[in-house]
Order: sequence, then structure tokens, then C-alpha cells
Amino acid sequence: MIIKKTYAKVILGLDIEGRKDDRYHLVRMIMQTFNIYDELSFEKTENPDIYITSLIDSEDKDGKPLSLGKDYLIYNAVGKIIEASGY
Repeated sequence: MIIKKTYAKVILGLDIEGRKDDRYHLVRMIMQTFNIYDELSFEKTENPDIYITSLIDSEDKDGKPLSLGKDYLIYNAVGKIIEASGY
């Protein structure tokens, strides 16, 4: 199992410099991290599906539960890692 800390950050400045072919923007940012973090743990299993769980119930600004499915950023990041590794 791999456990990583993901530190909180605040963006102090942001310039959008263009758009990439994959829909994402080219950006230049000034960021500052804080000593506040989430812990992410990753475990390889025989099943290639991605499962995401949370120890707390999280909500968005409108009070709706946050999705832990395919529209969650970490889901896409893990999918790209799996794809790149040839799992």
C-alpha cells in the first residue's frame, strides 16, 4: 500500500495562457501550500476497477454530496497512472 499526503493550497495568482488539445488550459500560477492535508492510500488488487472511499461525508458548496465516481479528479488521475503503467 502507498500512502501520500495531499496538502491544501491557495492560488495567489492565475493566468490562463491557452488551451491544450485535451481540453485543459495552459496556466501559470502562484500557489502557497499549508500544513493541512488529506491522506490518500493506494492499493493494487487483482481487480483493475478503481474504488474510491472517504472516511468522512463531504459536500459541495450547495450541500450536495461530493461524487466519488468517475467525475472525481482523483479517479481520473489514478486511471491515467494505471493506463501508463500497463496494469
